Amino acid sequence: MTLQVSPQTKRVFHLSLPIFAELLLQLLVGNMDQFMISHFGSAAVAAIGNGNQVMNVVIIVLTTMSTAATILLTQHIGAGRVGKECSEIVTVAVTVSAVFSFLVGLFLLLEPELVFHLLRTPEDAFVGACLYTRIVGGTVLLQGLYIQLCAVLRSYTLLKEVVVLSVSMNLLNKGYVADDEIERFPGVTHQKGIHPVIECTQNIPCNPCQDACKKGCIRIGKNITSLPAIDPDKKCIGCGMCVASCSGQSIFLVEEDVEEGYGEVTMPYEFLPLPEVGDKGVALGRNGKYVCEAEVTKIRTAPAFDHTYLLTIKVPNDMVMKARFYKKEA
Repeated sequence: MTLQVSPQTKRVFHLSLPIFAELLLQLLVGNMDQFMISHFGSAAVAAIGNGNQVMNVVIIVLTTMSTAATILLTQHIGAGRVGKECSEIVTVAVTVSAVFSFLVGLFLLLEPELVFHLLRTPEDAFVGACLYTRIVGGTVLLQGLYIQLCAVLRSYTLLKEVVVLSVSMNLLNKGYVADDEIERFPGVTHQKGIHPVIECTQNIPCNPCQDACKKGCIRIGKNITSLPAIDPDKKCIGCGMCVASCSGQSIFLVEEDVEEGYGEVTMPYEFLPLPEVGDKGVALGRNGKYVCEAEVTKIRTAPAFDHTYLLTIKVPNDMVMKARFYKKEA
């Protein structure tokens, strides 16, 4: 007996993967808070846990509201009514979500003690739970808008954009994109020879990198807010124009196996004094922490770089996708 998989089943499966990733990333926000605070002791973890219980209830209500918007939108889109009526649904849904989120956030900011008295929160976790809820609850408005925006994007089957939003929320929570998250973005690729790695994570109106690359290695397309992607059919010559042109300093040139076991990373560098070729120091990751030992191999500048220097460091091959800054040894 052969199991037949219909095209509809495959489509449902492919649609469900980004939704699963989105939900997982949403859950990670609260869990990451507990992980980061855990070294302060069990009372701190208990405080975050109690605060997350309150936030989970708020999120469930916001998710229910966004589900209603999703149902109405998908009904109208399925019926071919994608004009004014859909715009009205989105406007009403976002407005209601914003007002509700604002009022709940204001309450949690001003009177979290009332909630935790009702929950009979233990005394050793009470103060911490109130402080955490003030910080997180005070920004419920952003959470509500985020959930509603995801619902709208999901209605139009823009699931990749939903995942990008979820990763951005984790970025805002931690302050940087983790190594396992950065691989999800279209500008982050692995190729033989020197090639650009674009760690642009947000859909903002920006395309200098596309214009700077005369070989056409970088493409954004007609939509200026699209994330930059790498064209695998175009050959990078390592000129560094894309690195220097990126105002967010999120583009790097990466080349593995420059010599046995070592590769090179070229990055924008705007600090003084400038390192010199041959200097040894350490490479730092996206979180600003030590990654590995590093040696400066090149320093480039040109009028077209607009006062930005390009610094190239040599690091082990397994660190070329992690090393993102150079710090000279003291």
